[in-house]
Amino acid sequence: MLASSLGFTRHAEARCQQRSIPRRLVELVVAHANRRVFVGDGVQAAMITRKRLQTSRVPQLKAERDRLDGLMVLFDPQDGTIVTAMWADGAAARRYRARS
Repeated sequence: MLASSLGFTRHAEARCQQRSIPRRLVELVVAHANRRVFVGDGVQAAMITRKRLQTSRVPQLKAERDRLDGLMVLFDPQDGTIVTAMWADGAAARRYRARS
């Protein structure tokens, strides 16, 4: 999925702003995620694992390694809509990690 085709719901925009998650990081996660889990209602949770971040040769991933570590993005793969983004260490994210 091309990052330029992603749309953000109002909820996703609000959560990204509240959680200080820049749009470019969300787009990187969706484009380069190596862990994707269906979480219901056609929505996927996407993450880039720590191992992938450490071994990646993609310049953007190397430059943002520390900020991408632990970032989880929930999105609809059918239309590219970002539902929300969160840090995977929070209680809300635990639900999505448990399914993987």
